Amino acid sequence: MTTENTKLYEGKTCFVITPIGGDSTDIRREADGIIDEVLIPILEEELGFTVEVAHRVDSSGSITQQVIQSVINSDFAICNLATLNPNVMYELALRHAARKPVVTIAPKGTSLPFDISDDRVVFYRNDIAGALQLKADIQPKICSAMEDEAPDNPVYRSIKSGKVMQEVHAEGCLLYT
Repeated sequence: MTTENTKLYEGKTCFVITPIGGDSTDIRREADGIIDEVLIPILEEELGFTVEVAHRVDSSGSITQQVIQSVINSDFAICNLATLNPNVMYELALRHAARKPVVTIAPKGTSLPFDISDDRVVFYRNDIAGALQLKADIQPKICSAMEDEAPDNPVYRSIKSGKVMQEVHAEGCLLYT
């Protein structure tokens, strides 16, 4: 996928949307494990992305503003749906609204909310063998998402559907009375 001197996505940014939890919590331990053992080796070392994670940013200022800007402006995003954290879900919705490439991951057994249940998710086991499998499973998804010039997602589908409805109404047809 990469050559010795050139990485496929050199100069591109990736924001990791993830639950954070407190410093010593199981949530933080799992998130950091996935980031350090799976995502950074694939994203930075193999593909050349610059990876940014909210709880590892050292700059001062509003964390909310920084996160929202990164969610919207990064070239790519990985979204970890572990625990279905409300902040993660909000950030995923922002990413969808921006219609930019994102790959979602979740622990096996996660019951996805209805709004995103029909979208592709890479499921993983939170153990060593699961990390190895996630590495193998996620890289082709990343490359596919980056090649997609018009990412599809629930927000875009709703907007597109609304536009169709507006066009029908503009032509004088009533769908509902």
